Amino acid sequence: MKRRAFLRAAIGTMGGASIGCHANTGVSNASPPAPRPASVADSVAPTSRVDVEFALQAGEDELSLLAGPRTRVWRFSGQIQHGPQGALVQNDASYLGPTIRVEQGGRMRVHLKNALGEATIVHWHGLDVDAKSDGHPSYAIAAGGQYSYDFEVRNRAGTYWYHAHPDGRTGAQVYQGLAGLLIVSDAEERRLGLPDGDRELLCVLQDRTFDEGNQLLYTPSAMSGFLGEQVLVNGQLPRTLELPSGPHRLRILNGSNSRIYDLSWSDGSKLTVLGTDGGLLEVPFEREHLVLAPGQRLDVWADFGHGPGPDVWLESRPFEDPGTMMGMGMHGGMRRGRAVPVENGAPLRIQRFVARGNGRSARPPATLSTSVDRRSLETAKGVAAKTFPIGMRGMRWLLNDAPFELRGVAANERVKLGAVEDWQFVNPGGPMSMAHPIHVHGSQFRIMEREAGSGSTALRSGILDDGWQDTVLVLPGDRVRIRKRFANYPGLFLYHCHNLEHEDMGMMRNFLVETS
Repeated sequence: MKRRAFLRAAIGTMGGASIGCHANTGVSNASPPAPRPASVADSVAPTSRVDVEFALQAGEDELSLLAGPRTRVWRFSGQIQHGPQGALVQNDASYLGPTIRVEQGGRMRVHLKNALGEATIVHWHGLDVDAKSDGHPSYAIAAGGQYSYDFEVRNRAGTYWYHAHPDGRTGAQVYQGLAGLLIVSDAEERRLGLPDGDRELLCVLQDRTFDEGNQLLYTPSAMSGFLGEQVLVNGQLPRTLELPSGPHRLRILNGSNSRIYDLSWSDGSKLTVLGTDGGLLEVPFEREHLVLAPGQRLDVWADFGHGPGPDVWLESRPFEDPGTMMGMGMHGGMRRGRAVPVENGAPLRIQRFVARGNGRSARPPATLSTSVDRRSLETAKGVAAKTFPIGMRGMRWLLNDAPFELRGVAANERVKLGAVEDWQFVNPGGPMSMAHPIHVHGSQFRIMEREAGSGSTALRSGILDDGWQDTVLVLPGDRVRIRKRFANYPGLFLYHCHNLEHEDMGMMRNFLVETS
């Protein structure tokens, strides 16, 4: 079958318990929450030093994504005001925002303008920044408003990203296009001589559904989230990528609202992992397949023409949807008069790579990083332990037994600045249980322990709990314990499910870092 027909048959889209939407734009009919009257005055006070300064506008646009009519999208567009031009790279053929490249220790100043018809704000996913720069929805700016960010990039070299983050509208706005990559470099990484230039491949994976007029359809389920008919790569339909034989570096982001990918090479070659959410591992290692949940990133070495071979697909292997136990009513729907099966776990061919020439084969460096921070964190004394249950009540997803409150903080969500804490996320099994990717804002964390449930064993073997992370997939029946140091910034921050529809339904909570 042709690719589009196959994916429609294999994946489908949602009806049933779906949220109302404009079928021709993908924008929800639901009234967005009233924005806090934020303005330039609410922004972070600028410092005297800046290394990269740019304007970033969230607005509407049209692109030729498919043959025929242009597709209406929302997207970020940027313009450098100070710093190297290569710090901001826009792909005009993609709905994604510009790729931002910054140096560890550099200072970023960003002037966000909201040219949409509703409130928005930007979260710098994975970056350890102050509370006013983190994109908390209480700082959302109304249509026509502006907000300025000013912060130092403290993170290690790695693949991060940015996206819209307003209360109740994150899923719809990210789906419409409001997201982009942010790449951090540092001296430790440069010394390794990893593939760069045209041998560094950016791969943002997002599933989308188009109507017959080429417009985005946003038809999420309140239970499963949004699952689309086609996987786009870097905000475009994937095309065969011809490249020189030899080693390449793939930076892969799961930017989908709800879809989980179980990645593998079509020729059976093993995936060689260099890094995770928070940058390079200490040593590379190989896996037959790797699970990538919404919000997570992978850094992969690929020696095209040698391992994997010269003509290979990056695929998502079939797996049992961790939410199928909820019943067929939650997973079926009607669209354009026909029943559509919905499956998170359908087999997918994502991107084809064809290597040319006789480039020399190479292996990655045997040692990638030395992590004193890891050892000091894992051997920390006097670590407080807290438990945060995942659940549902009244058909509403909850975290810590409560829905989101814009400024609300429970007693166990208060943290002392400088403290090290263990947070345990508990996802009970049962008929209403699903997989939940939990994202914690602020500094990266380590996954200390996973007490696995009984289900989804095939998927479970591909979960990567090594390295620095900011998002952890908690399968039904799992207890996952993370350890995090709250070292740098006081203030109000977020933790939430990165199934964006679950987040919008209230599966998000604040934590407050206090100085005393």
